Amino acid sequence: MLQKSIAFDALPARQETCRRPPESVTDMACSLVASLRGLGLRPGLLRGKSGLTAGGADLQVWPRELDQSKLAAGHFLGRVAALIDGGIPVTLSLRELGPCDSGIQVLEDFCSRLRNSLGADKPLMSKIGLSLRSHQIPLQAYFLISRTLLGCGPRYVILDSLQMQRHKNDRVQEETDRNWSFLWRQRTAEASLIPAYGAGVRTGCPLLGDESAEAILPLHGIQVPAGSAWLPIGLHLTRFADGNGQINWPLLQTALEGCIDLGDQLLDVLGWPTACQRSDAWLNRRLGIVISGIGDLVQKRGVDPAGFKCLQWLDQIILRVRKTLWDRSRVIAGQTELLPALARSDPSADLCDHAHRQNWQRRWRLALANSAVRHRNLLVMSPYSVLPEGGDVEAGFTDLLPVLAHADAYAFAGKPTLSGWNIRDFKNFHSRAWAVMQGRNARSLIAGGV
Repeated sequence: MLQKSIAFDALPARQETCRRPPESVTDMACSLVASLRGLGLRPGLLRGKSGLTAGGADLQVWPRELDQSKLAAGHFLGRVAALIDGGIPVTLSLRELGPCDSGIQVLEDFCSRLRNSLGADKPLMSKIGLSLRSHQIPLQAYFLISRTLLGCGPRYVILDSLQMQRHKNDRVQEETDRNWSFLWRQRTAEASLIPAYGAGVRTGCPLLGDESAEAILPLHGIQVPAGSAWLPIGLHLTRFADGNGQINWPLLQTALEGCIDLGDQLLDVLGWPTACQRSDAWLNRRLGIVISGIGDLVQKRGVDPAGFKCLQWLDQIILRVRKTLWDRSRVIAGQTELLPALARSDPSADLCDHAHRQNWQRRWRLALANSAVRHRNLLVMSPYSVLPEGGDVEAGFTDLLPVLAHADAYAFAGKPTLSGWNIRDFKNFHSRAWAVMQGRNARSLIAGGV
């Protein structure tokens, strides 16, 4: 059975951390967590059987391949069961189910095997999330099979350009319309399908490349590179604003810098459940500062969410938040060590010519002096953060979605009921959020209504 949720997952990243007694690691982690909470922050942590952990685990699975090998199937299902039994929530990314009818059967067989491996234990099955790319099999079949056999764990559907654009092919457009209709009808169900958009993950360091996001982290539903390790920390903007929606910047800056300072230390005393995550935690040191409460801030301010001045005001807030986070990461890199992934990116490492290598090394050292950071990713946002959290939601809040362009990664869990909306509002909201994520540019704003 899962133990009480208080912290995240990861094995120690540094050698000196490994030598600390377990009780010392736990005490240090609890002290850091208490300091974060004291700043009004919400570190999402879990206590599993093997210790403190963060974010949960994601695993990719090819069910058709498992059908071909009982040994491979047994190994994979045992791995999932061990994680779940150890207190680690898991999201399974389903790959290449096959053509429609056979794909449905493959999914049903896989879910049946997974259910049997867990002894049909409902509390355990509820900790298993699934994600599936749209247009693989009908969403109705995906929802019905997975819910019937595995209970009410999170069910994500990854929407891509096929789902977000109009099509000349009538058959494709009919399938797209059916998907939107189904997503709309079951949005308020106890275990509904959760849309995610296939966005990539970027970094604030110009010396590192962006990454594709093929997996979903259990906590917050953050779309991430497969096998990556993240420490999410929640920050609700209204906790740092007065009753009129005016931000207390000294207070917020202290909290943002605390996210980086304390989160960086916490990364070193967590334990990651998979080998891929242990490697990624050391290499990329990913913090996920999940900003929420944007729509609530607008309500406190009492301004029209569809007004361009409101969008400009919010854009400046989120831009300042992003700058504060990345500036602090650069400071810590200068005070301690730069991100290991940067050290591995040295373009001169494989050059044979001595003079040429020295020239590139000089350039690389100069680039590091200007751009070195301690973390690969920092700012996480959800499209739902622009919507007020209580009561009816005006469709005009959709016009605030361009602020998402400042995020490094995106979260999709905790979708609202969207009372007062219709299917056209629903589809428009997700389509515009997807467009911002695909073409994000922090230096420009997408005009409301486009």
